[in-house]
Amino acid sequence: MTVAVDITGEGPGLVLTHGFGGSRRTWDTVAPILATRFTVGAWDLPGHGESPDVGVGNYSRELALEELAGVIEQVGTPVILVGHSLGGYLSMAHAIDHPTDVASLGLVATGPGFRKPEGREKWNRTVAKAEETFGVPTGSSGMVQQNDSRVIDGLGSIGGPAVLVVGEFDKRFHAAHEMLADKLKAPSVVIEGGGHQVQETHGDQVAAVISDLGGQSPSAAPRKASP
Repeated sequence: MTVAVDITGEGPGLVLTHGFGGSRRTWDTVAPILATRFTVGAWDLPGHGESPDVGVGNYSRELALEELAGVIEQVGTPVILVGHSLGGYLSMAHAIDHPTDVASLGLVATGPGFRKPEGREKWNRTVAKAEETFGVPTGSSGMVQQNDSRVIDGLGSIGGPAVLVVGEFDKRFHAAHEMLADKLKAPSVVIEGGGHQVQETHGDQVAAVISDLGGQSPSAAPRKASP
């Protein structure tokens, strides 16, 4: 395992996974709050933050999932997986592949991918272009590329509690969260005034939602969190 990871706190395991182009620093407000109740592992995806560039042609979803599994091993199972954007997608993928590892899911501004090939092709073009402006290593968008519908097709196999968090102004992910709320029978929390990086701008509210994750009853009813 070569990725950078900070492990803090004591209690049940919880892993924080950031999105494409970010780093574990995105959780700097959230992690200390959660560390009062959990053993928190916040890590950098390959080629992000302080994790090394693995080289063109070596970035893939499988690589990211392999590194996520290594962080989970360090904090212990069953684990609460919390992910932002790409991090949420990877968290769902791990829950589908390793259901006994995962106690619950916290999904922040994320989506399950696309079932139709044309949707995946459009997405792949978008993230390849984003690679040029995100300050990430060449080829690292391979971790975000979608070549199948594995996650969206596997949502029905995800059990246990989940919660969804999205910013009021992060309209691009609202439809995905509505669908996930229905499929996962999970509450959806809309943070008023929040955008895509809601964990940075409203970290205390995001942390409060995640802290309560284990005690929530499944419900698809959305609710709003005010500043």
